[in-house]
Amino acid sequence: MGRARVYSRTADVSFEDYVVAALENLETEIDITAYGYSLDEAGVEYNRILNNNPQLFYTKSCSISYIQSNNMANTYVIEYIDDKDAIMEMKTSFEAAANLAATQVDKSLDEYQQALMVHDYLALNCEYDYENYQAGTVPEISHTAYGSLVNQVAVCDGYADAFAYIMEDKLDIPCEVISSDAMHHAWNMIEIGQKWYHVDITWDDPAWDRIGRVMHENFLCSDSRISKGSPNAQNANNHYSWSGDHAADSTAYDDAFWSQIDCAICYQDGAWYYTKYMDDANKIWFGKRTDDNFLEGNEEKLWELDPWKAESGTSYWPGCYAYLAQADDKLYLNSQDAMYRWVGDGNVEKYTPSNLDDKKIYGFTVRGNEMWYVLDSSPNDSATTRQFIFKSKLEQVEGISAEDVTGTYNGNPFTITVEGAQNGDTIEYMDADGNYQSTQPRMVDAGTYEVSYRVSREGCISYKGTATVTIEQATPTYETPTGLSGYVGDALSTVTLPEGFTWQTDGNTQLEEAGVKQFLVKYTPQDTKN
Repeated sequence: MGRARVYSRTADVSFEDYVVAALENLETEIDITAYGYSLDEAGVEYNRILNNNPQLFYTKSCSISYIQSNNMANTYVIEYIDDKDAIMEMKTSFEAAANLAATQVDKSLDEYQQALMVHDYLALNCEYDYENYQAGTVPEISHTAYGSLVNQVAVCDGYADAFAYIMEDKLDIPCEVISSDAMHHAWNMIEIGQKWYHVDITWDDPAWDRIGRVMHENFLCSDSRISKGSPNAQNANNHYSWSGDHAADSTAYDDAFWSQIDCAICYQDGAWYYTKYMDDANKIWFGKRTDDNFLEGNEEKLWELDPWKAESGTSYWPGCYAYLAQADDKLYLNSQDAMYRWVGDGNVEKYTPSNLDDKKIYGFTVRGNEMWYVLDSSPNDSATTRQFIFKSKLEQVEGISAEDVTGTYNGNPFTITVEGAQNGDTIEYMDADGNYQSTQPRMVDAGTYEVSYRVSREGCISYKGTATVTIEQATPTYETPTGLSGYVGDALSTVTLPEGFTWQTDGNTQLEEAGVKQFLVKYTPQDTKN
């Protein structure tokens, strides 16, 4: 077996950029001699780099070779979790999952609203690895962003790494992972409006997992709020003894309405939707807030549900078990005995499970074209088991396709053709801001375009697809210059060329004698892009 290649410093780059590049290239030995770190410093720096770069989830261990005479580090020796081919596949899956999470976010919204969308996405789509946690057998992958985003099973640092990666690398919002050794726990701090706030998705995602439930008691908290716990919290736990570089001294969001919401807060068409238990009325509201009064305005009640009855049938369980889900730009929610698709103006389409018996729905969400729900006798059962998850298919638009298009620039727009749509279907195309509209993006200039489209049909999950449009540059037409003349002793550059032409032969070339000579010219079209 040959020696592993040593990845050495070849450019004047920062230490972090240099090491990250080597790790992304899956190098097993990284020469760090040029940076002059002691053995201890090199260890601290390596851990800091991993903490700042959740995409390096595939590193397993690092040993450091050093010079004994002066204790200076010279090489990181890296071990990875698998072979190169397997890791490359994992990296591809990881980026696809991170991009999918980021595409759920409307980037035109305020940064705190974008953070809310990612918080809820992770809480909905990742399950705390509670079984392994209780057994003391949590695998290393559950400590990573890969565990959270791809496996959808993680523990605290997996949640935190995924949130930091999406916020900072995909949405350009500063976000860090912080931890408390005393708590054996990790979470995030995020910068919103030049102020830092705590976000702990792990503690906002119940364990055992209850599908559809998303708490918000640990979202955008100040130091004082996170350290004393939420007044709505179901336990007395608080955060303490954390290490971090920033003070969260702003209380701007400590009393935000979302701290009382236990479901996903869904954004659609300029409004935010959620369900909420109204203790004073003993009712559950399905309500909304509009963009312009999201934080401070009044909520609008859209629908009202009775609270869940206890086993006796004569009393009620306190709290809200009506969960909200968003799929295909439609909203879904549940009562204790049915699921509903909200179609607006107080109208709903109802789905009643055939296997209710004497049980009630204590968990609900929509994933892809499936409704997932949990049937139990009480919410206490749902909190401690994952055994009763059922799935119900939703009808989906099928038979849709669009061929890729390739052509040569001609000054006219190119378009794709969507096949398979039925009468009454709506075909829309995604614009640069991620919104769907009826017209295709304008594709005239040479280049490659990815066109995302959606076909919607009443009562069905929409079909979404993409097609590629490739416009190649056209070959320019021109006439070779003729009849050019100059004077003996002058430079070639003194001979004037028609527009678009330049001398390819050196312009300092002397015209040394009379007669007909040949020189090279180059033609450059005015529209070099096309």
